[in-house]
Amino acid sequence: AGGGLALAVTHMALTDELPPPMRIVLFSPWGDITAQSTAQSEPIDDPTLTADDLRFYAKTYLSGAGADAPLATPALLPIPAGWPETMLTTGSRDKLRPSVYAFAEKLQAAGVPCQVTDKQDMWHAFEVYDENPEALESLKLAAAFIGNATA
Repeated sequence: AGGGLALAVTHMALTDELPPPMRIVLFSPWGDITAQSTAQSEPIDDPTLTADDLRFYAKTYLSGAGADAPLATPALLPIPAGWPETMLTTGSRDKLRPSVYAFAEKLQAAGVPCQVTDKQDMWHAFEVYDENPEALESLKLAAAFIGNATA
């Protein structure tokens, strides 16, 4: 409920020549809400999210606009100069895992330092499930990543 928005806001800031964040951390971001992206995720068994959920959420979010609207699919936009160093998280059971990796590859191709944390057997936005040690570990990595930007 925020990764795609963070991508869109960062893109807008850079496009409007405003200062972007120093670094950005995105937990399982949904930056590509196209039907093609949803189809790629179909075989992944995520206990928190289904392909039908993604289709419903996309339709609701778009509210009649096309999925190709630039800020609806910020992961598909060109990476503007000055994009901040980025940390992405996902898990082997995350429905959005294919699109997380596609965005990471796009950032790396644009020369943006990007690290991906991929946790075995974890699902979409597993960081919100604080009963899992992987959640705390991922949050600590994210805090260190952000903290290194301000040091």
